[in-house]
Amino acid sequence: MTDDPRWREAALIARLLRDAVELEGRLLVGPVYPADVAATLRAFVDAGIAHPGVVTAADRNGKARGVVWASPKPSAEAGR
Repeated sequence: MTDDPRWREAALIARLLRDAVELEGRLLVGPVYPADVAATLRAFVDAGIAHPGVVTAADRNGKARGVVWASPKPSAEAGR
C-alpha cells in the first residue's frame, strides 16, 4: 500500500466490511456527488467488492446525490 488516497479508501472499505459490518448488514457511503460516483465505485472494486450497489436521487434542493453500498456477503449470497 502507498499513501495514494485511492488505496487508503479501498483499504478502509475492506476493513470496515471485514471488522465492523455484520454479515447481514450493509456498508453505506454517501452522500456522493455525481462527479465522485465513479471514483467511489472504483474504491469498492479495489477493495474486492465486484458489484457494489449505487442509488441516486435528488435531494430537497433538486441536486443529485448518490449512495454506494456493499454487503460483507459474497455477491452470490447477497440476494438470498
